[in-house]
Amino acid sequence: MPRPVSGKTTVYRYKVPKKNGYSYVYERTERYDPELKRMVKIGGVTLLGKVKDDDPQQTLLRTRPKKSSSLKKGAADNSVSADKPRQETSDKSAGPRKAEEAPRIEKASRQRVGAHRILDFIAEKTGIEKDICSLLDKGTAEKLISCARFLVCSANEPLARVRTWQLTHPIPYEEGLSRDICHRLTQDLGTNETFRQQLFQLRFDRQPPDEIVVAVDGSTVSTYSENQISARYGFNKADDGLPTIKWLDLYASRTHEPLAFSLQPGNVPDVVSIHNTLEQLKAVIGGRKIILVSDNGFYSDANAYELIKSEYDFISRVEVSTKWVRERLDRERQRLESSSLCMDSEGYVVGITKRVFHTFYGKADSDCPPPSVRKICYLHFYLDISKRSRMSAEFNTMLKGIREQLEAGYPVDSLDRKAKKVIDDFLEISYEGDNIRVRYNEEAISKAKADFGIFSLLTYGTSPMLSDTTRTFKEYISREHIEDHFRAEKNSIDGNHVRSWYGENYMGKVTIQFVALCYEECLWSEIGRVKQALRQDIANSRKSGKDKTVAGKKQKLLTWLNSMSLHELLSWYDAIENTEVSTQIRSVRWSTEIIERDRLFLDMLGVRIDC
Repeated sequence: MPRPVSGKTTVYRYKVPKKNGYSYVYERTERYDPELKRMVKIGGVTLLGKVKDDDPQQTLLRTRPKKSSSLKKGAADNSVSADKPRQETSDKSAGPRKAEEAPRIEKASRQRVGAHRILDFIAEKTGIEKDICSLLDKGTAEKLISCARFLVCSANEPLARVRTWQLTHPIPYEEGLSRDICHRLTQDLGTNETFRQQLFQLRFDRQPPDEIVVAVDGSTVSTYSENQISARYGFNKADDGLPTIKWLDLYASRTHEPLAFSLQPGNVPDVVSIHNTLEQLKAVIGGRKIILVSDNGFYSDANAYELIKSEYDFISRVEVSTKWVRERLDRERQRLESSSLCMDSEGYVVGITKRVFHTFYGKADSDCPPPSVRKICYLHFYLDISKRSRMSAEFNTMLKGIREQLEAGYPVDSLDRKAKKVIDDFLEISYEGDNIRVRYNEEAISKAKADFGIFSLLTYGTSPMLSDTTRTFKEYISREHIEDHFRAEKNSIDGNHVRSWYGENYMGKVTIQFVALCYEECLWSEIGRVKQALRQDIANSRKSGKDKTVAGKKQKLLTWLNSMSLHELLSWYDAIENTEVSTQIRSVRWSTEIIERDRLFLDMLGVRIDC
């Protein structure tokens, strides 16, 4: 039974060092709050005095009291009188007429609006804010949108720092966010499963009605918390030895928009987590046609069997070392090596497709044989010529380094596990007295290099796209880009840290991060659209030989955009400020000036900022 809450208050003293060689001593009183499960401050903070940093006795000295406002005003009036003698005003007709006094300033404000205007545009494009406002009450919706915008604009900052960020940025929730409000928001969102599933359904409804290509991607988040019941020891992508929570995301492959997510225990492997994904899809997609795209971490015969039985079309990467895939690759290797069907504009990737019959086996019960289904599917084999050359050079360098270590006298036991496996597979060691002789196993090396740069995709379904070599390749590569974006964006929205005591709060936090991902993916797509338009305009200008000045400006903008990350771009435009000063008579507003290049990007993006 836990110890009862005593309600006892605790007084803390702490020092704040300053550059003048003194440290100021403050005192505050705190009490444990059983509802928030943390210490809360009672009253304000009291300044006790100051101590010299080099004083070994740390004697507490009194600080100079602050001047009152009336004294400051009197001092200012005296200084004016001393500099300029007072003029006699008894005779109004004498001397020039006195100028009228300027109206007193009643209110002044300054806010950073550049990134805010861009996010307004993205919210209109993606429709995420409209969906949220249709599902939640006005206050909760504004809190959620404000927190999501903070995560997008900040660089991996924890959600608690929104308290200071909101002072200089306009947010939908005008009453202001505090630490307690954010805590209650994550708790409420974490327990509101109805809102979450309805939001996922609305995201699916915004996709094309014919068929949706859905990319499945997973990640892990490490945590020290013992209260997160989903944190388990299992596969850890960060490799930090901590228990993890699995974060599974579903993306629209063609539009790159996040559609849904789920959190699962960290010890659930990818090949098992796909079952929960299928159940989630059944609840939100209705009768629409879905094509799932997954990496080789999600492939197994049992998973393929479940997808086929659930009548899903799918594209899945399969390891070429899989037995039945290896057999067909060996038969088609010569045709692949001589293929001229290019997948990319540079001609580095070539591919072939093979129509095959294969028997897929499901999970076997203890007393019954595994269920099976025999279906027609397509195996696509691709050869990346540039990757093969790069992998071959790296492999040769690794073999040479290990061989030189052995010939220099390093014992095999001192090498790591990977080096020992390379020695067993590709090197032959012999001893002649005290000398060691190392030779290459040319046959094994040649066999290993034969698979360099080759990967395979398995497709099944009724969609004509799934039998097309080029279209299948493009859909899978689109998923690869999504995976890279998800990894980068998860880092930028504080996705690598749990920062929550309990599972409900963490689920609420991930819901906010999901909304932030919707902003970021849509913005990435719009930036890609601007880049494509710039390339096309530059190419047209070079062909025609006209408008060279404009083409040069667009080339500079394209080069600048290619060098900027998403956060750097938002930070750049976040320097645009609006200042407003109000008097009794009128209000005056002005904004930061921006250069021609920045204005060109905003115009092409479709964002208007009054400057």
